[in-house]
Amino acid sequence: MRQCETSAAEVAVARNPDDPERELDLILSLRAALEKLSGYDLLLVHLAFECHLTLQQIAERVGVTPQRIHAQLKALTEGLKREIV
Repeated sequence: MRQCETSAAEVAVARNPDDPERELDLILSLRAALEKLSGYDLLLVHLAFECHLTLQQIAERVGVTPQRIHAQLKALTEGLKREIV
């Protein structure tokens, strides 16, 4: 598997937030939400958002259809949004 890593600090710096305290709260909330995910869900998030793989590439790696990956990522992102907002 290709190594892809992006730290929360790199994301925060790249966004150049107007409210650094709010940004830090969001990062910490996201980190806590990610820690609650199953290994499989965390793998999907990693492959999609850190490695920037396509749905097809992710599907081939985990052995399901791209449509299933799309549905799983949609559910995951919606759940994460609810946890950090």
